[in-house]
Amino acid sequence: MLLARVSGSDGGAADAEAATAVVRACGGLPLAIRVAGARAARSRLAVADLARRLEDERTRLDELHFRAWAVRATLGTAYEDLAPRDRRLLRRLGAFPGGEFPVAAAAALAGTGGSEACDGLDRLVDAQLLEGSGGERYRLHDLIRLFALERLAAEEPPGSADRIAERLLDWYAAAARDHPPRWIADEAANLAAVARQGAAAGAHERVFRLAEAAEHGWHLQHYHAQRLRVWRTAEDAGRAAGDARITARAALVIGSIHGADGNLEQAAPLLREAAELAGRTGDTQWEADAHRHLGDVLRQTGGTTGALHHLRRARDLYRGLGMPPEESDALGKLATVHLVRWEFDAAAREAERALALLAGGAGSSPAYAQLRGLAAAAYLRLGRVAEARAAAEEAVAVHRRAGNRLGEAYGLGGLGLVAREEGDTATALACHRTALRLFEELGNAPGTAYARGDLGGLLLLLGDPAAAVREFEAALTVLSGLRHPVAEGLCRLHLAEALVLAGDPVGAAREQRSGEALLAGTDGWPQLDEARARLTALGLPATATS
Repeated sequence: MLLARVSGSDGGAADAEAATAVVRACGGLPLAIRVAGARAARSRLAVADLARRLEDERTRLDELHFRAWAVRATLGTAYEDLAPRDRRLLRRLGAFPGGEFPVAAAAALAGTGGSEACDGLDRLVDAQLLEGSGGERYRLHDLIRLFALERLAAEEPPGSADRIAERLLDWYAAAARDHPPRWIADEAANLAAVARQGAAAGAHERVFRLAEAAEHGWHLQHYHAQRLRVWRTAEDAGRAAGDARITARAALVIGSIHGADGNLEQAAPLLREAAELAGRTGDTQWEADAHRHLGDVLRQTGGTTGALHHLRRARDLYRGLGMPPEESDALGKLATVHLVRWEFDAAAREAERALALLAGGAGSSPAYAQLRGLAAAAYLRLGRVAEARAAAEEAVAVHRRAGNRLGEAYGLGGLGLVAREEGDTATALACHRTALRLFEELGNAPGTAYARGDLGGLLLLLGDPAAAVREFEAALTVLSGLRHPVAEGLCRLHLAEALVLAGDPVGAAREQRSGEALLAGTDGWPQLDEARARLTALGLPATATS
């Protein structure tokens, strides 16, 4: 290693770790590494101490000098050799906060046209002050970026960096609106970095516009982690500015992401805040969206009464706005709550109303297929088995044609329940196992737990409690990381039943206690009472919390 050779480091584990940090701070630049190594060797400065000194970007170039060697001086010579327009371009590239950048972003930084920026970038590459990374994308070395920022502060009028940050925000917002989702995914790290830079510059409204402009890409691609980074920055910007509208929208999006990812405890307070703020600012669609997402979160955490309240509020707001697709979605979520509450007539009615709102070519959409699946579940519990089969089969077929593998997996789970009711256990097993395979291939944790729970229930019916125990335990391994207290609690009650039948009453009692602790405060879930009744029939006494 170059640093070790120059510094004479003994190569111990601690030195190796510190040396890695030094090389990282030097960005791998050979001259910088030589300077760092020489400093460590000649001044008897420990490599770990040097690594700590190089952590601060503001003083990093000051640290990288030794006798006649100095990174700043070397870069300064190369800088002075540039034409004035290229020096200006380099200075402004220093204000780019991300990694690789496209030509158009450089043009926005420089305030020039794309062709002029492209020519300037090529000249900087020739001067070895910029790296080309292919596909008309470029990268500024970290130390050169620090040097460029120094020159920007020294040579351009005060406030230039903030104005450049605003131009970059505007360009990324426009580009995000105009480009397909794939571009947004590719630029994810830059979007987050540009948003942070803009927030630091006080450009709160521009940060918000950038987050909104990128929404179509995040939604389609499910890049939740990257989307969260951008919206958290927007949330911070809104709160710093005291802007209730920005804060409401950011809380809505972040809350909905947490809900989709299973972080229900984090989702609920954000969605409540979003509904309250949006109602105050008059942003009725955001208010409706917040109520819709909050209702779904409350259902999953066991509060079905609250879920019905918020979903009905969302339904009414969407109806007043004249938004049939969104009203249909709220009705579908209402149908789901009614299913949980064993209000099967109401569930079928809401699902059918939701389907009626989907006009035109909606019969081939994933939303239509999802609603048909909900209707199938209601019909099945009402004893309308033939209608349930027709609806479940159509749901699977529509999801399959649309290439919606996640929807197909959930649809197969519903079809498996229909086959089970018909006594066709072979088909039921095949449906549940295929659903499980799809969920696992997609990395969908809630679906994986759902499919394993269905398999466990079917295996109990088939008289194989040991196999059922394995499925329920596998489901719990997933659920324990999702913070779905109701789903986990119910699964533990099912596991307790399987353990009793497998000859382990002690383990069954343990799981029963754990399950009931998770289910404390749950309202409107008759299936919990059914599971408890089965345990009582098997000889397990009711616990104090049930």
